[in-house]
Amino acid sequence: MHTLIQEMLVFLQKDEIKALPEVGLTLYRCDTPIPQISYLQEPAVCFILRGQKTVYWGENCLSYGDGQYMCYSVELPITSEVLGASENYPYVGIQMKLNAPILLQLMIDLGKSSAHFSSDSPAQIGTINEPMINALHRLANLACNPDDVAILAPLIQRELHYHLLKSEMADRLYQMVAVGGNVAKIAQAIAFLKANFRQTLTIEMLANQVNMSVPNFYRHFRQVTAISPLQYQKSLRLTEARQRIKQKQGSLAQIAHDVGYESSSQFSREYKRMFGISPSADFQTA
Repeated sequence: MHTLIQEMLVFLQKDEIKALPEVGLTLYRCDTPIPQISYLQEPAVCFILRGQKTVYWGENCLSYGDGQYMCYSVELPITSEVLGASENYPYVGIQMKLNAPILLQLMIDLGKSSAHFSSDSPAQIGTINEPMINALHRLANLACNPDDVAILAPLIQRELHYHLLKSEMADRLYQMVAVGGNVAKIAQAIAFLKANFRQTLTIEMLANQVNMSVPNFYRHFRQVTAISPLQYQKSLRLTEARQRIKQKQGSLAQIAHDVGYESSSQFSREYKRMFGISPSADFQTA
């Protein structure tokens, strides 16, 4: 681990982010703390080689750090912050998007067709093991050898997915790609929510989209995401609103209307409840 951290500190400049989009990989170095930012986290694994990070969604909060990783099995509107980073102790991390076709093929190769999965969280913390470190080391080094990326990166990417399937994340990942399973149906509902979060939606409408009864849909949605369907929609609206506020894309009233709020006072109340700051104060500091 120490060697990988030192090499990343050499080829990443201060506060630099370097992406290898061909394999959904992003390398991070942060020399200063990152205050809370809100975004839609796609299914991915976020490895922390050094540093600390806290993630919030709904009423939930998880913190992880040195030598740990977070596995997100569904898309999730989150707020995160990097804590304690400094020039003397930079945060160093790697994010890899989860590739469903790779996972599915590996499941077939491993002879795995089903798994029992029961969780009250869409995100789970694991410990980076030695095989993962070795694969991450080779994958990260490709950032300095762009001519090799097209050939070598997909092989190492598959290897990393294999190691994850051999880890404590196995059942979570099996369920993520199981065709026709409840997790897959919830993923379909999330895709519908993403496309229509500005609209007035009911749980009945969402359950019908994935051919589930309302009680089963609600129960499985909470099991997979740890929040209710309408809380998820609210988080999508407020996350989009905060991004627009930070970029000052219109007045507060216009932003509230654009993300689906008919009442500015309701928007303000829910924004402050989620982010701990009023939209007007956030707008002023943007």
